[in-house]
Amino acid sequence: MATTLRILKTTRENWSENLADETIDRHPILKLLQSEGRIKYNCSGNGDFSWTAKNKRRQLTPYAEMDSLDFARNELYEKATLPTRAYKMGEAISELEMLQNKGKEAVIKIFGDIADEMKKEAGEGLCREFYIDGNATGNSKRFHGIESFMSWTTQTAGDAFQTTSNDSYAGLSTARGQNGTLAGTPEYDFWTPVIVNTNRTGYSWAANADQLLRLAIIEMNRSNDKSERLNLVLLSRAGYRTLADLLATTERVVVDKGAVGIRKFGFEDTINIDGTDVTFDPDVPTTDVNNDNVYGYGFTTGKMMLKIVGPSLWHASGDDFDSTKMCFKWWVGLYGNLVFQSPKHFAKFADIS
Repeated sequence: MATTLRILKTTRENWSENLADETIDRHPILKLLQSEGRIKYNCSGNGDFSWTAKNKRRQLTPYAEMDSLDFARNELYEKATLPTRAYKMGEAISELEMLQNKGKEAVIKIFGDIADEMKKEAGEGLCREFYIDGNATGNSKRFHGIESFMSWTTQTAGDAFQTTSNDSYAGLSTARGQNGTLAGTPEYDFWTPVIVNTNRTGYSWAANADQLLRLAIIEMNRSNDKSERLNLVLLSRAGYRTLADLLATTERVVVDKGAVGIRKFGFEDTINIDGTDVTFDPDVPTTDVNNDNVYGYGFTTGKMMLKIVGPSLWHASGDDFDSTKMCFKWWVGLYGNLVFQSPKHFAKFADIS
């Protein structure tokens, strides 16, 4: 038994390393985050993930010789905090299965067959969590995905963007104009996402998908800082197909960009619009909590992070024999959370009017 346990433990360790690689390689967001060094391991502290959010800028003012300078203290930051969330998946090999498949090699084979299934299921399950609302009822153990800050109240049918965010993320309100700030100032929408109204008066996704995407790309290009530029749009299957059909009917100059953007990671089903990669993800929800049609989301990966408590994406155990149940048990899991530096760097495309 001891020999079997040692072999199973070694097999499990190799398996968990492969699981981490396969999970990252199968999803464009994770691959981009990895390439940019934005998957952070061995995060620790008091169990929460906290960071400072800059909501104001120091003012640059005109100056004439011998003018008096203002040396007042500037309060420029808010504290944002998210809790640690966790996921687990478990499996077991019973004593009967071991007897039916005699020998330690047989135990390893059973483990290998089931582990291969768990690899796929764990990776797919994690990627789905990127879109959920971690604040919603029933989601208190799940990641704070992008829907965690996409709630709104009323909408004017003719407006291109949603203007009434009423959500909260990491303890801060997503509403515009906090503390009496004025439109046009950096602090006015420092914590507000960009939600494109895809069925605004005279528009629809089927007829104007490319224009609606361009609205978000331009709106979110807030500076010449590359890290603040929207660089990935993930659409639903239907949303991506509609976009591809729409572009196929227009006259286009085709430029072979080769292995750039997410193409260099093997994601070939990609359309580039104004320098932003657009592709589809089967996990993108087609409706939201308001039952509005959702076509996809925009990500600025330079402004997000996956924080993991531990040295690798997944940690696993496979060396436990439960004598009360007469079975081998093993599990795979992770502790961590997604961190969006500010909702203003992320977009949603939905029929909201």
